[in-house]
Amino acid sequence: MQQTKSRHYPDGFTVSYEKYFIMRAEKGLSEADVAKLAGITPSMLSRWRRGISVPTPKTLHKIAKVFHCNVTDFFGKLPDAI
Repeated sequence: MQQTKSRHYPDGFTVSYEKYFIMRAEKGLSEADVAKLAGITPSMLSRWRRGISVPTPKTLHKIAKVFHCNVTDFFGKLPDAI
């Protein structure tokens, strides 16, 4: 299994690539499938996977629509913030 990344947002929250990865696997979608369905470029998801950047709130909203979930489903509390 590939390594997953999380990136930090303010107030001790993180946007978890791992949560996205699990949702994507459960739906049987490729990264290219998600990008197409969300109307974003595959490179946006690739940069997130590689830990280069994090999705903007607008992009997270588009991804959440693909999975019929809330944007907050991609968030988690950092261990030191719990």
